[in-house]
Amino acid sequence: MEQLPINMYYNTALRNVGLYTSISLAILGASRFFLGKGNETRRKLLVTFSIGFLCISLLFGGLFIHDYLNLIKQEKDNNKDVKSHYKWLSIPILVMIMNLFMLFMINFKNIF
Repeated sequence: MEQLPINMYYNTALRNVGLYTSISLAILGASRFFLGKGNETRRKLLVTFSIGFLCISLLFGGLFIHDYLNLIKQEKDNNKDVKSHYKWLSIPILVMIMNLFMLFMINFKNIF
């Protein structure tokens, strides 16, 4: 029961990162609709929004990892077992790597 606040924070923060990533992918998919339809301005605007949401997702992910490491440090200072918390850090790190990969692919595949 002691780990409930940390687990709730972990789930909420990871959900928010996933939400912004999903919004970014949806906007990027909508921008593909305008490809070749003579409305290049709208497509570029949607791609810009998609890049913006990916950047917000990366920002939230970085802040989440920073805060989670601080929570682990506080738990360690209180002489509590923190080994189980470190294994859960791999998921947000993988999500951030995936978001970085998507951001580079958007920029380097001449979508913009």
